[in-house]
Amino acid sequence: MRTKSVSPIVATIMIVGLTVAAGALVWSLVIPSLQGSNALTATNPIFSDTNHNGKYDQAMITLFNAGTNPVAPTAISMKTKNTTYTWSFTSNSAIPVTGNAVYVAKASNSSSEVPSNTNVDLSVQYKGTGTSSGSGSAVLQPLKTVPVQQSKYLPQIVKTPVDKFAPLVYRTSHNDASKFRDSFPGPGYSPTLVFLLGAFDGHKLNKDYILKNTKTTPEQNYRPYVNDTYKFKVEDHEETNNKFVPYNDTGKYPGLIDFTGKSFDNKDPLNWHNEGTAYVGVYIYNPTKTSINVGIYYQSSSNAKLWANGVLLKSGVPDHNEWTHTPIKYTFNPGYTYLLLKSVTEEHKWDAQMLFTDVGNSGNLSQLQSRWVVSPPKTAQTTSNPNAMVYRNSADSSGTTSGTFPGPGYSPSKFFLLGRINHGKKSVNSIYKDYIKLMGHGSEATYRPSIGSNDKFTGYGTDGSTDHHFVKYKDSGNTIGNIDFTGEDSRFDSKDQLGWNSKGIVYVGFYLNNPGKSDVTIGISVQSADHFRLWVNGNNVENHVRKGWNKWGKLNNVTLTPGLNYFLIKSLNTGGDWNVNVLIKDTGAKNDLTKLANIWPTSKSSDFTQNPKSQSQSSMNSVHIKQVNTRIQTLSNTFTVNSLKIAYQESKFILNKF
Repeated sequence: MRTKSVSPIVATIMIVGLTVAAGALVWSLVIPSLQGSNALTATNPIFSDTNHNGKYDQAMITLFNAGTNPVAPTAISMKTKNTTYTWSFTSNSAIPVTGNAVYVAKASNSSSEVPSNTNVDLSVQYKGTGTSSGSGSAVLQPLKTVPVQQSKYLPQIVKTPVDKFAPLVYRTSHNDASKFRDSFPGPGYSPTLVFLLGAFDGHKLNKDYILKNTKTTPEQNYRPYVNDTYKFKVEDHEETNNKFVPYNDTGKYPGLIDFTGKSFDNKDPLNWHNEGTAYVGVYIYNPTKTSINVGIYYQSSSNAKLWANGVLLKSGVPDHNEWTHTPIKYTFNPGYTYLLLKSVTEEHKWDAQMLFTDVGNSGNLSQLQSRWVVSPPKTAQTTSNPNAMVYRNSADSSGTTSGTFPGPGYSPSKFFLLGRINHGKKSVNSIYKDYIKLMGHGSEATYRPSIGSNDKFTGYGTDGSTDHHFVKYKDSGNTIGNIDFTGEDSRFDSKDQLGWNSKGIVYVGFYLNNPGKSDVTIGISVQSADHFRLWVNGNNVENHVRKGWNKWGKLNNVTLTPGLNYFLIKSLNTGGDWNVNVLIKDTGAKNDLTKLANIWPTSKSSDFTQNPKSQSQSSMNSVHIKQVNTRIQTLSNTFTVNSLKIAYQESKFILNKF
């Protein structure tokens, strides 16, 4: 294929250069239709001086293909009276017909950087067919550089009528300060336009300073913006004048915010109080029509939390000043996504940063933008799944179980609970007694709890812990997905203690909605203080007889059909600490588990899945008989009366299915 060029007729200056160290100039140009089969339109080019030497070295341009063939941009050319400067694009992916994409071009070295206040003829070079027409010129405005140390924040843009935006900065291991850190997880991209708030007095990760100030809005739900004037005075040290303020993260290592001194970035010193809590808010804008999948890493001095559109993605850090070791898989949908990083330090050196990496299956990360928004965009509330499960790895496990954490994976946070039911005995036999059926409501396999249900479950020693109803329960403790029933010694979750009696049976139900049109296969692992049983859509998936204190059960592969899928865990405890823990994993099919919605249904819908993918009765019979024979043989080998009783109870339950 031949390389052609497209030139603008006129470039219209829309917005003057930002008066910051980056020296970005935002303008608009239109490329006319071409003769032949290709036609490109370019809008909102942004030229920047990323190394702060007074010359332009980077451009981000949005291109739309109105032709009849795909077009793959390769470079931009800027011709002055005596010199032609050519920059290559960081990505050469083709733009489909009627498609659009954002491309970043960079100068290869200092000699190819373009001086400011220069008249240039601009052209876009591409791989495609057809001919080009049109010519014109544009003026790259003089750079107005303000030293970072004299303008940490940007109060001068408070009355701006439009959002300010810039491309993410591309980073390799050479672009990361190495002090007190393990390996850089890149290459990847980091935002530079952020909102900062803090530092607050305390350094407790689970203390909500935004809620403490506003009295009404939890930290993950607050949306800062350029014209925001709210004052956060309680326990704040005034480093940001008690406000969320727009801050352009430049310095030697763009993308890395050095809160205290020059330890991490000697050109980006904020010199904040050396102990406390800071909030870093970032709006990421996806200007394309398709979703872009990323892996998110973050790094903080002592401890941190990360939310996306109000949903907690991860809590904690591996160690002092280390990067998180595993990526959080996340999808940036078209439009805005709001990320909030809460960073804590108990030390004298303090910095924080985020990095987005390519997960290799969709999208071009160089198209993403970081933005200062004039007002909170509505899509920041809706582009991601507000009912998504919470991502967890070994750092988010309770650490008090006797078995290995089976993650990383995801956990639900919205449950229905029923109990405590006093089983009256310590025998495992009670785990096979169907209390839901005995209390007059269908059976364990068929009953479906919902919001507003007046079904009452009484008898069999229920102590009214859930008022004899299935009640909705929001898990918002330290470790989402781990319900600490007794709260003894804060063993499992110091912020999620129900304080129930330590003996009995509890039913834990939850729903996952599969929004797609095809089945999704997941793996589910459950951990319970003693014995438990697990059903998925009425199918008995696992019967776990205690083999060691608080061990995780096996990883069971189950199929979720489109629509609502119901999970039920029956947990039996014989005394002492008591919890139920749930983890859901991708089975290797690369399903996007973040799209599964964890919800509380409002009624007993007839659409609830009952027994998806059920086998024929004859094949099910053979499966059950095989289960009975295997279990009886296993337990009988011990030659104890108790083991034979257990085998009898299990076989009676299984055979009752048919």
